[in-house]
Amino acid sequence: MDPSYIIEKPKEGVKGKCLVCKLLFPDDEIRLGYRETDATIQKGPWKWNHITCVPIDRWDTAEEVYGDVTEIPGVAATEGAAARVGMAHSNARASADHHAKKTADETIAQHAAKEEEASRKQAEKAKAKADKAAAKNAEKASKAAAKEAEKAAKTAGDGAAKTLDFGTLDDFEPADSRIKGKCIVVIGSIADRIKTDVKAAITAAGGHFRGNISKLTEFIVLGSCKEDQLEKAEASAEEKGIETMTGEELVKDFEAAGVAHVRAVQTAVRTLEVEEDAGVTRGGKKRRTSLAAA
Repeated sequence: MDPSYIIEKPKEGVKGKCLVCKLLFPDDEIRLGYRETDATIQKGPWKWNHITCVPIDRWDTAEEVYGDVTEIPGVAATEGAAARVGMAHSNARASADHHAKKTADETIAQHAAKEEEASRKQAEKAKAKADKAAAKNAEKASKAAAKEAEKAAKTAGDGAAKTLDFGTLDDFEPADSRIKGKCIVVIGSIADRIKTDVKAAITAAGGHFRGNISKLTEFIVLGSCKEDQLEKAEASAEEKGIETMTGEELVKDFEAAGVAHVRAVQTAVRTLEVEEDAGVTRGGKKRRTSLAAA
């Protein structure tokens, strides 16, 4: 059974409300009444809307029933109703099309946003994975380099220890340097070496390490220490006419003498004293020096 529709103005004294906007119908405002269910089509109250509140699907249903919305019963009998009904129908169509387009655009935008977010997360995940792999490779490379450096240092250290072993000390001749045959006093620390390492290197280079400045001192090495200690050492050097050098210069002399890798052996089994006939002090006295056996 087809639904039924009617167009009319509100009856005098009856003030109904639009079921869509809930507002009262003005006396001169036409309205659309409809019965769409089987029960209400045969018998039942009309439901009312302002014609400007009628949704497009209801207009379309009415159009299917009557062929054209202007043919709805009551339109011809109400002045100006045809134009107003046609306009309301057209506006409802435009509003529905706009809403559909807006919904479609929003759907497309939401889909694009989801795809963009998924791409961003995928890119972040790929970057994190690449960074992790790069960090792992860098760590492996660093460990490998450290291992190679340790191996090279050990090889150099073993070679130096072997060369400077007291069993073969008579065969070792350090290269010429400023400290060879000189009596040396070191003030402060030198680079990353402990005092015993500095002493071992000086001895290996043919020099003579002394703990205190005296008339026999020929070189004072100014290392890293408190300023007042350096000032005191410089004053002593100037007073006694003793040459000075920096810690960096001493390390360069170690390199020149070929003893840059020499370190004192902490687990020495024995200490031998070696008399150096060529090591004559300013006073003409012979000196003795010792170095822990490798």
